[in-house]
Amino acid sequence: MNTPIVSWRFCRVLTCVILPVVVSTQCWPQGKALPEVCQLSGHCFGIIHELAEPIVVRSAEGDVRISSTLPDDPMRGATIEVFGPGDLKEKHSAETDQHGLFKIRGLRPGDYSLHVWASGFNSVVGQLTISRRAVQKNKLHIEMTFGV
Repeated sequence: MNTPIVSWRFCRVLTCVILPVVVSTQCWPQGKALPEVCQLSGHCFGIIHELAEPIVVRSAEGDVRISSTLPDDPMRGATIEVFGPGDLKEKHSAETDQHGLFKIRGLRPGDYSLHVWASGFNSVVGQLTISRRAVQKNKLHIEMTFGV
């Protein structure tokens, strides 16, 4: 019986594509305190994948996919949260639709903490910069791995 291969490795490389830039992530060490964005959200699950570099976009919109053996596997019901801008901890959030798409409206330019989570999947955290100088076509593309 052929079963899909699911990555159970603790530090699998996860990618976040911002047309056409690829940014790899690193796993959050198990012994360290949770990232601040996880403390703000209260919804970090499993292994926490942290984006290696800030993502720069004009607006917080894009898609979330399941990292699986299927070529196009949209993640329905994932929650995308951003906190900020800067030292402000104001929470803005959206949930992905049946196509894995989301859009958070009304974010002013600045730096935000990003957190993507869904029950049964590992969390993704990182920094998001909203800038009018970013390429207009840039969108967030997050891949989530199976977790707890």
